[in-house]
Amino acid sequence: MAVNQSFVYNMLHDDALGVERLLAAAAEIGYKAVEFWGRDSVPFDELVKLAPKHGLRVATMVGGGGFNDPKNHDQLEVDVKAAIDIAADNDIPGLIVLSGNCGGMDKWTGLRNCAAGLRRLAPYAEAKGVNLNMELLNSKVDHADYMCDETLWAVTLCDLVASPRVKILYDIYHMQIMEGDLCRTIGRYGSYMGHYHTAGNPGRRDMDETQEINYKAVMAAVDASGYELYVGHEFRPKGSDATTGARPLLRSWQKGGVPVPAEAGLRGGRSGTPGHPWISCPVGPSSPSRASSSRREITVSTDSGASGARSVRTEPGLKVLTRMPSGASSWAMTRVSASSADLETL
Repeated sequence: MAVNQSFVYNMLHDDALGVERLLAAAAEIGYKAVEFWGRDSVPFDELVKLAPKHGLRVATMVGGGGFNDPKNHDQLEVDVKAAIDIAADNDIPGLIVLSGNCGGMDKWTGLRNCAAGLRRLAPYAEAKGVNLNMELLNSKVDHADYMCDETLWAVTLCDLVASPRVKILYDIYHMQIMEGDLCRTIGRYGSYMGHYHTAGNPGRRDMDETQEINYKAVMAAVDASGYELYVGHEFRPKGSDATTGARPLLRSWQKGGVPVPAEAGLRGGRSGTPGHPWISCPVGPSSPSRASSSRREITVSTDSGASGARSVRTEPGLKVLTRMPSGASSWAMTRVSASSADLETL
């Protein structure tokens, strides 16, 4: 299966070239889709009208952000439902949603808040057939204090909402900075992914030999996961010609469905003890299905100050999130022992 490639209009557009000529050139090269950030950041009406004319789908756009603050939820419900309607009317398969910054909020609280906000939208997204993809961003280089900066946090959010339409936008560039281990992560949590973004690291530029990510291996992992939607290129190209440089990038990625990095060159414009309540949710399986015969339910009792006993369905050896004692701003990972129901602090 070849990777379905998209490009982010905001990064590649050329005012001199114009919208239609850019879309026509992208289609001729072989791109399958175009995407963009907010609707007000692009000539939206022109894009959604002309993209289908050239055989391109609009892959995604931003739906709303700031889900970790409950004060935003009422307005987000209005705004994101409107964006869902627009997406459904224009055959856009998913929307980008964002957690917001921590601003002193601990990640446990932010996780619960994001889940609460997305639960209000999930039934509507399901009815309309539109994914809500929570975007992972790095907080070390580009987006200081951003909350959703770890894959496991985003996976847990999806499990707390428990909707097939709430997924993850896995940005390969950002997660290389935060975590690395890209192929293993995609292999384990691929069923949670609703969209991907790319860029070379360091620099967020071309995916060429000057950067460190082995995109051939990463795209092979995406392909093996069964992912069928779009991989969007979101970086500032080094060159000045928006169309000729895009050609080798796409064509190299079409060889067996994975990229050939040397040819790529887009040119253009703690812990399980009393007093430590934890999140009760399943952990992502290593297979595409979220169901697993190896999962079992374990129960951990918390102290009288917590909300009582909780249960989690998980797989031996995988991690679940835990909250540190009340008042603490930190949070920990807990692993289920492969041999017992004991929780081990990591």
